[in-house]
Amino acid sequence: MFQKTFSVIAMMKKVSLVLFDILVIGALVFLVSIATRAADQDILLKTSIDDVLYTSGDSIEVTFELENYSGDTFPLTFESGCQLGIELFKYSVNSNGYTVPVYNELLFERNCSDSTTTINIPDGKKAIWTRTIEGLSLPSGDYVVHAYVVGYEDAPWAAQNSSFIQMSVDINDGQQEPSYDEEELLCEGTGGTYDAAGCSCPDTYQWSNMVGCQNDPEVLEQCVEDGMFIGFSTDDMACIEMGGMTPPLDELPFNDIENHWGREYIENLYVQGVVQGYEDGTFRPDEYVNRAELTKMALSAAGIEAEEPSEGSGFGFEDVEGWQVEWVYPAWDRGIVEGYSQTMFAPGRNITRAEALKIAMLAFDVTVPDTSDEWAFEDTIDHWAISYINQAYLDFIVSGKTDSLFYPNDPITRAETAKIINNLIN
Repeated sequence: MFQKTFSVIAMMKKVSLVLFDILVIGALVFLVSIATRAADQDILLKTSIDDVLYTSGDSIEVTFELENYSGDTFPLTFESGCQLGIELFKYSVNSNGYTVPVYNELLFERNCSDSTTTINIPDGKKAIWTRTIEGLSLPSGDYVVHAYVVGYEDAPWAAQNSSFIQMSVDINDGQQEPSYDEEELLCEGTGGTYDAAGCSCPDTYQWSNMVGCQNDPEVLEQCVEDGMFIGFSTDDMACIEMGGMTPPLDELPFNDIENHWGREYIENLYVQGVVQGYEDGTFRPDEYVNRAELTKMALSAAGIEAEEPSEGSGFGFEDVEGWQVEWVYPAWDRGIVEGYSQTMFAPGRNITRAEALKIAMLAFDVTVPDTSDEWAFEDTIDHWAISYINQAYLDFIVSGKTDSLFYPNDPITRAETAKIINNLIN
């Protein structure tokens, strides 16, 4: 039965998995488990893009996810059928986060009609929208992408940092820098009408050179003065703390990842302090990860701090030494890792894809139901980690090496590990 379920979603995942494996710069301030997030927030939003650095004229692929942890089916009703909206803001660091709306469009228009449509999202599941914005001609600089559910902009869950993401645009040598009138964009982007005389705002609205046409511009001007981000969350512009937004890296943190498929995952973990390279400036993405290294990466990403064994703790791995102790001990104490015996952990042994996945999921406290009589990959049937692999597949944490094979007993590389941990964080 489970295999039939997987076959139904297999074609969708072939297309959509790539969209979930992208870099999210600073989308999470605190690294917390899925279970903890579920307790804190019923509806979770995430916007992601296929890259963070663009050349003007490039196409931008946007993915928007809405996860339901409300405990019940979550209905979304669309009067027009239009479901996804997107806004693009010019983000100017030199003016304390002052933003200019440069692009605003209702997306997913294939369903737009006069009829009413409803999407029901089961508890613990997510709705996914994707859209490619073709060839935007943008001036160089930093931008913020904001995706939202059409018609639900005023909902309590609508204005969250996780529905924003930053990107940067550069101009190629010889390419003419696009230009625009910032006052006109700010005027029209906040509901005003612009002509040669300047901006005319709607009734009850006032014009501000800082925040455009607003009911109460003084409040938002103070947001700018305080260095906060100005973006739409309701009918008016709102003050939003973008604490998790980190500018893209100016240069590669390692000298051997520029053309590697795992570059984005590695950069993201580097920014968050989860991974480090070697003294020669390399990351060595294709080298295998040992058990101690994987334990440290998983715990660090999940926000579990290093800890020395307490007296009488019973921690007795004789082959764990130096820095390994302060990471293996808290993992062992929490039941995240086990040894081969009471005295042997084998910290330097290459860890397999299945072992790494289990440790990472336990570190993030992912709920894993028993699905040992079901399977997502042919080579996981009767495997000890089948339930972990099944759940990771359904949660978009992993994909197989092929459509039907996972290779659970193969050693895992540093880049593959970075990908799994990124997906858990996001």
